[in-house]
Amino acid sequence: MVLSIIHGTVGLRIIPFLNMQDSLKIVTWFFIALLAALPIIPIILRSKGFENETIDWFSWAGYISLGFFMLTFMAVITKDLIYLVIG
Repeated sequence: MVLSIIHGTVGLRIIPFLNMQDSLKIVTWFFIALLAALPIIPIILRSKGFENETIDWFSWAGYISLGFFMLTFMAVITKDLIYLVIG
């Protein structure tokens, strides 16, 4: 739930300003949804008994994307709060 809020907020605040075609926007939203699920995939696979280097790659990629989206989320929220205070 929290991951979808973070990724959704970043997507809603950035994608409309990229001036992309509608088909490319759909692909971008799909990619963001995939990145939101990426940190959860290794947890699910490990709970099912799978353990190999592929799962480690999913963990690495998931946490890198989570860090990027968290940093971007904080930048967007900070910008909004500054604009709210300034007027």
